[in-house]
Amino acid sequence: MASASARHCGAVALRVLEAGCGETIAVFQSTAYLANSAGELLCVGPASMPPGPINLCVERETLLLPAPGDSWSFDRRRLSTGNQRLATIDNEAIWHPPATLQPQADQLRAGLAIALPLLRQLETLPSLATVQTTLHAGLAALGEWQSHDPLPQRAIAILGCGEGLTPAGDDILCGYLVALHCLGDPAAQQLATAVKPLLSTHTSRISAAHLSAACEGAAVQLIHDLIDAIARNDRDDTSATITALNKYGHSSGYYAALGATQAIAHFTNSGSQTRNRSHSP
Repeated sequence: MASASARHCGAVALRVLEAGCGETIAVFQSTAYLANSAGELLCVGPASMPPGPINLCVERETLLLPAPGDSWSFDRRRLSTGNQRLATIDNEAIWHPPATLQPQADQLRAGLAIALPLLRQLETLPSLATVQTTLHAGLAALGEWQSHDPLPQRAIAILGCGEGLTPAGDDILCGYLVALHCLGDPAAQQLATAVKPLLSTHTSRISAAHLSAACEGAAVQLIHDLIDAIARNDRDDTSATITALNKYGHSSGYYAALGATQAIAHFTNSGSQTRNRSHSP
């Protein structure tokens, strides 16, 4: 099979590939996770997969994916696995997260007034009561946290909390981190500093890869689209993006949206918005 072009390749995914070679660590129905020699991961999937920092979206709807343990190589912007050339990456395909936003607080509050009721209609509860309790306590702790104070242990406790490939607590943290980054809140760096050292011990390898990107301010494009729609107080775009996120993964999109909206609420209520503007050029 001839090599296909990459529709999108996240900047982190390209960095992983530029190590030159590695192996396939996991394969699912339509995606595969590849690791380089440093243990960094990217996700290869079809054109329908949303753009994101660790995602390589190939311009095909059906891919001949490698098997777990198969090696891969990357040379002259061509990714090969086994005997097949999987994708060629052009400069135009490189995906970066959108620039930092600077919306007015009243716009954010109006946008949240649209988004939060839509999320409540889609509420997804974990099957285990202990997980529900931990997530609820963690979100409450994040909401009460002021960036000049140490991060509460209850907030960190949601890392790795939940079931599946990316636990619900990790998805919440992804959305929370990215929203703070997008809004230029300095609390994003403090939260990232607390989360990063725990990734190798508190969650799965795949979830850690997504969270590591979120610590740098990047997640799948849908999360950035939601934050932008809320900041613009756009009812139609907010509704459409929440609907799309609710279909992303088993429940990952929902929980990431929950984290993002809670971060925006915290940003508007804590004075971060005023402090951020006071330091703007």
